[in-house]
Amino acid sequence: MTESLEDYIRRIQGYSPVFEPGRQTQIEAPQLQAGRVNRILFYPGSFNPPHVGHSALLQHVFKTSASHMNFIAAVVFPLDDEALVERLESDRNPLVLKKHERIRLWRGHGPAAGHVWVYDHPVSSWWQLHDRLIQDVARDGFKLEISVLFGPDNLSQLEEFPAQPWGCNECLFSDIGRDAVITSGHKDSSPGLTPLKQLDLYGPWERTVVGSLCRRDDDPPSTIHFIPKPDDQVVPQTSSSEIRRAIRNSLPGRLEIDLHGLVLNPDVLAEILARRR
Repeated sequence: MTESLEDYIRRIQGYSPVFEPGRQTQIEAPQLQAGRVNRILFYPGSFNPPHVGHSALLQHVFKTSASHMNFIAAVVFPLDDEALVERLESDRNPLVLKKHERIRLWRGHGPAAGHVWVYDHPVSSWWQLHDRLIQDVARDGFKLEISVLFGPDNLSQLEEFPAQPWGCNECLFSDIGRDAVITSGHKDSSPGLTPLKQLDLYGPWERTVVGSLCRRDDDPPSTIHFIPKPDDQVVPQTSSSEIRRAIRNSLPGRLEIDLHGLVLNPDVLAEILARRR
């Protein structure tokens, strides 16, 4: 038995479409399947601006883990403008892209057209949707869980990684697009296994089909999955803060050229910034 995930979201939220790119590319929209745990990959962040590393992280983890963890869809979740301003309050003359601008820059850069939703509503509305969606699909015989995706800096910046961030028991990380500080830095004798540092309050790392995981003994347990980058990675290592510096230092008429290969939709970003000058 299968049902459309989009139909459930539309009934709860009262609007459509959700996974719009799927209609344009004739890819089947995400389907819930009975008899297994269906998962959504939830990717929160500032995305100021969204860059190729963000997209590569989402695509790599989704595609690598889709069959192993039954991911049927991804939700890109830009933070609200107020949260972004607060994060950058210590910066001098910070570049703050509006949420609708960051959403526009993300369009068309999901792991598979038709399987990603760039969430274009306030953060507060997510929790109502989250709880109602899980309840409604369960009523019809489906099991749905939300797993959260982070970049490696989120893990390395914390002395103690919190249990169940964003209400998720499963957290996924990867070092694609940026080196992970949690890697131990020494070679491991096991081919294809990235050696990782022990995390406080978590058990030892265990090898999985697609990477490694460690567990925290909570109720329910919290699990961190590390999905290593492929050996042939060609994604430039960058960050949104580095790109904002490049924007400030870009010479007149060269902005789109300087941003090419670094940000998503550089022509759109150049247009957005030109309107501000």
